[in-house]
Amino acid sequence: MSTNLHAMIRYRALDKCFRERRRNKTWEDLAEACGDAIREYDRSDMKSPSRRSIFGDMEAMKSGKLGYEAPIVHSRKLGYHYADPEFSISKHPLTSEDKTNLEDALFILKQFRGFSHLPGLEGIITHLEHGVLGEASPFKEAMQIDQSTKMQGQKWIDPLFTALKNEKRVRIVYQPFSSPEPYSTEVSPYLLKEYNNRWFLAGYDHPNDRLQNYGLDRIIDLTQLNVTILPSSVDLRDHYRKVVGVTVLPDREEERVVIRAITEQAFYIATKPIHHSQRVLREEPGGTIFAINVIPNFELESTLLSYGERIEVLEPETLRLQIKERFQQASELYAE
Repeated sequence: MSTNLHAMIRYRALDKCFRERRRNKTWEDLAEACGDAIREYDRSDMKSPSRRSIFGDMEAMKSGKLGYEAPIVHSRKLGYHYADPEFSISKHPLTSEDKTNLEDALFILKQFRGFSHLPGLEGIITHLEHGVLGEASPFKEAMQIDQSTKMQGQKWIDPLFTALKNEKRVRIVYQPFSSPEPYSTEVSPYLLKEYNNRWFLAGYDHPNDRLQNYGLDRIIDLTQLNVTILPSSVDLRDHYRKVVGVTVLPDREEERVVIRAITEQAFYIATKPIHHSQRVLREEPGGTIFAINVIPNFELESTLLSYGERIEVLEPETLRLQIKERFQQASELYAE
């Protein structure tokens, strides 16, 4: 959990304690309340704040640096409390910096208007603009997010999102590109993932006893079942960190992939890495040698092919030959 979020949770917990005027509150009571609040968000963070942290938080709240000057006092009867029983940091207006940051965040949120799986977004934007900011922020198009609200299969995001929240299995009728006929299967949904303007469902395929990806555009029908999901035995964040895209082949191991990029392309690849593991092995006349550690898959091949003649795959040999064969097949399409 970030330090800023930690502090925010502590300030809210302290605010609640200072407004409560029925008993004597020591710094230990305040620390325990803050610890309980933090543990609600992060179960692994079991230690309550120290005395130094609590007194530092009180000084910060009183200083005005947070946009308010909390009237924190101490008495034998009530311990630490607010001198003004009506004061609360939640009632204090936003600072100019807070307002600017919120306006920027709203600008980004507006890019997602029209998504059916975010039915309350319009109401949230209106509430924040008029209820919190006091007025609608001027909307000048200075940013475009490459995100279509009309992607095929998007209609399944609503029911799948609901099933994920309810931890319920689903039955889907699925039509793979590689099969002439659709099939029905029962799935424990784990994660909705977007890649390259396509949505995918990662879930456990019960009949085939395996983790599987399903393109939402290939789903024909979907029904939520009144059966609890099978908990995932895989850390999906780590699972997808090993690949480019979403396809994790079960029979493939992680490999070092080395490419040579000409100087003009190297600048682009350096600023937009192919994979988070990307590193520079060495600089050469006319180019740069990069390496990544991934499980090779179709998405990796497609990415490498998109660079055309501006890169060369050096290793592993299997991937090098695969890319070479793909280019030869493409060349034959243009042969006279």
